[in-house]
Amino acid sequence: MLLQPKNRPFQKARKKRVKLFTGSHCASWKNSPLKVSLKYGDFGMIASQGGKLSSRQLEAARRALVHSLKKVGRIWLRSFPDHPVSEKPSDVRMGKGKGARSFWVAILRPGQPIFEMQGVSEELAKKATVYASKKLPIKTFFAQRQYPLS
Repeated sequence: MLLQPKNRPFQKARKKRVKLFTGSHCASWKNSPLKVSLKYGDFGMIASQGGKLSSRQLEAARRALVHSLKKVGRIWLRSFPDHPVSEKPSDVRMGKGKGARSFWVAILRPGQPIFEMQGVSEELAKKATVYASKKLPIKTFFAQRQYPLS
């Protein structure tokens, strides 16, 4: 079952602009501990650049994550495809309005968590994150929750 919202105020939406953040400043941003915010799990897969993920890509990454974790632990999906993308059919002339809604995308900013995991070891979580990130068109990195020292 592909992810999509139950109801929206408008069926068709405008195209949103996405900043990719590629280059040398992206590496220094990735190592900053202030940008990573994990709410639910101990480990996470964070987007290091912005982009659009379709519901099919998110589902493929989720299945790869579940497969590599071998049904151990818990997974949270932190990004949801709620933005519709419309397309006109092929061989249709210009004009006659906007095309029908064809699929849904999640619009990601750099530093936004995609998945979070809990109840697994760190080595298994890293391996699963690398395996799932190969299914996505954007660069991601592995993050671990930083507990304060007491």
